[in-house]
Amino acid sequence: YVQNEKQYIGVTMGRVANRIRNGRYTLDGVEVNVSKNAGEFILHGGFKGWSFKVWESEIQNDALVLTLLSEDGDEGFPGAVIATSIFKLKEDGTLSVEWKAVTTKATPINLTNHAYFNLAGH
Repeated sequence: YVQNEKQYIGVTMGRVANRIRNGRYTLDGVEVNVSKNAGEFILHGGFKGWSFKVWESEIQNDALVLTLLSEDGDEGFPGAVIATSIFKLKEDGTLSVEWKAVTTKATPINLTNHAYFNLAGH
């Protein structure tokens, strides 16, 4: 999956998942221009969106905690962001995913994950 960046297999995407039309949006009356990596759109955070970054990882109790620092101006977005993804496999077999984001400026945040599971057992 690393070589084929257009598949987004098994990744957490951000700063904004999906598309922003024309690579621009208005926030608090100010037009913001971001990178356009899919024609006239920004898709899944841009050329070097969060799915292409190496997240710090650690095990905390029963959870895998992934943390990423996105600098102010990353792909054109305002504000630095500390993003955290927390994955927990519970005793009843359910998987929970929790996302947190702390920002230094108003900025859009819209995370998602393209997880795929082999339920056939092979």
